[in-house]
Amino acid sequence: NSDQFSDRKLHDSLRLAGLKDLIPLLDQTDDWEKALLREQQQSLGLVRLLLQKPQWIFMQEPFDSLDPDTQMRFMRLIDQKLPKSTLIGLTNQPSIQALFSRVINLL
Repeated sequence: NSDQFSDRKLHDSLRLAGLKDLIPLLDQTDDWEKALLREQQQSLGLVRLLLQKPQWIFMQEPFDSLDPDTQMRFMRLIDQKLPKSTLIGLTNQPSIQALFSRVINLL
């Protein structure tokens, strides 16, 4: 429900995720799964996390459609903005693994 979050919080979260171009489109109805690129959809996932502040976050290959610098920035944003959340991630990317406090390797 879009009434849960203030416009300011929504706009700030979109900016943090690099989606400020979507702000003027928020009142439009569209099939966003088709309208947005995969990279934008993954960035929108970060917006949802920032707004909803879940206690638990489960991610598989988080932000794998994004360039490595953006992946690292998003993972750091999650760490900074959601310090009370527990993040469990599945990835084979060493750069992302390095951001976790504990790593379990499954062979």
